[in-house]
Amino acid sequence: MSDSNRGRLGKAGLAVAALAAVVSGGSIWHTTSLKETQYQLAADRDEQQQASAAGERIELECSVLEPSFAECVQQIEQEASQAQQGRDDLHAQRTMAVWTRAMGIAAIIGMSVGVLGLGLIFYTFRETRRAAEAGRDANAIARDQQRARIVPFARWEPVNLNEGQIVLGCENVGFSPAFNLRCAITIDVDPPKRPPIFDEWGEKRLVKTGGGTDLTIADSRVLDGALVGCIKYDTIFSKDRKTFFCLRFEQSPRNGQWYSVDCTPETWPRNT
Repeated sequence: MSDSNRGRLGKAGLAVAALAAVVSGGSIWHTTSLKETQYQLAADRDEQQQASAAGERIELECSVLEPSFAECVQQIEQEASQAQQGRDDLHAQRTMAVWTRAMGIAAIIGMSVGVLGLGLIFYTFRETRRAAEAGRDANAIARDQQRARIVPFARWEPVNLNEGQIVLGCENVGFSPAFNLRCAITIDVDPPKRPPIFDEWGEKRLVKTGGGTDLTIADSRVLDGALVGCIKYDTIFSKDRKTFFCLRFEQSPRNGQWYSVDCTPETWPRNT
């Protein structure tokens, strides 16, 4: 996914989360306010009914009690006040319960939006990491394609009619120069199982892109064994790159010339 698509996806997710929070919050506030208004209207209606009922009781019960009329009225009003106070408490409890429920729902919505936000952040970080890894891999591939690549070779050069010499050289088939190129060789009867470790290296050279150079002259004893060696060089991207090789010589039955055959074991690293 491209950076622009990730940005649009993140903005869209944040917009959806914000819209959901606004709609949910507005719905909760509207519902809670409506319930509170209903409870308030019911309380007012109960208060009016209680006042009317108290007046009717005063007319019916206290009118026949001339001596204790005031006490009767006071008792009825006190009872009506106590009943109204109970209804007011019930109204307050209902209102508090409605708002408590609304705050609980709002908290759940807020937590959900927070989880969504964390999910978006995690998704953004993951995509960013993937993009960084893809860029790093692309850079590594580009560097590997553009670096120098050394291919060793060996040829037989006759010195006279009866003698000759083995010339070891290399060619740069990569796309950048090879710096400080040097070589080390040894002669074995058979290729060793592991690449040898060399302490002495030849003269340092520069091999341009597409160019080649002769490195050393091998002893003619290599014709009876294997020429084992390593070419070490630097590139514009890294240092101490190594190319291991193992060459065996065979004689052509047609013209009697010697030519090299690559016998490097598959377990050896070719280019490191």
